[in-house]
Amino acid sequence: MSRSLQILLVLLSLSLLAVSACIIVEPDDDDSAADDDDDSAPADDDDAIDDDDSAATDDDDATDDDDAAPELACPDNDGYEPNDTAAAVNALGSLPVGTSTFEGILCPADTNSTGIDDVDWFSFSGAMTAECYDASVSSGATAGVDVEITNGNGSNTFVSGTTAPGVPVELTIQNLPNVVHKVGMSRSGAANSLNRRFTLSITVKMTADCP
Repeated sequence: MSRSLQILLVLLSLSLLAVSACIIVEPDDDDSAADDDDDSAPADDDDAIDDDDSAATDDDDATDDDDAAPELACPDNDGYEPNDTAAAVNALGSLPVGTSTFEGILCPADTNSTGIDDVDWFSFSGAMTAECYDASVSSGATAGVDVEITNGNGSNTFVSGTTAPGVPVELTIQNLPNVVHKVGMSRSGAANSLNRRFTLSITVKMTADCP
């Protein structure tokens, strides 16, 4: 090969190297940093606590009107009527060992659906394993509630009295298991037209806890 041709090839190679050095390879879309759609942090709709994931609303957990205990008011809506006589009692049945509590209201004649002054009677007995019980009737009414606790047929009155605010009528009695007793309540001073709320509490005790 002639010297002139060799020089020409060398120059051509240098030119190609120079051109290659000037070419800048830029990253394309596929090689670039993750774009928002592909690798960005999850959108709020995915992981944020939205309405569907949020804590239960008031309708779920809060005590609303449907969950609250019903308001006691006249006429006759304490849930135990009709129980106006000792012969037509509300039978509570055999109560378990421990304290059972019942809330009621006595309605005067002018608000009572029967047109007569309200009287409430209940019957109850102890559990098979119990031999005694405490019975207590209390009322916050100033005029009070008249209370009578009798045996099952009403022939024997164990205790009677009138409640006062903070002063209940109470009875502790020893008896055989499953003997029925009755408790009757009426408004003291029936001429007064005020409602009388009351709380009846009966505590059935095991033999070892009896007096």
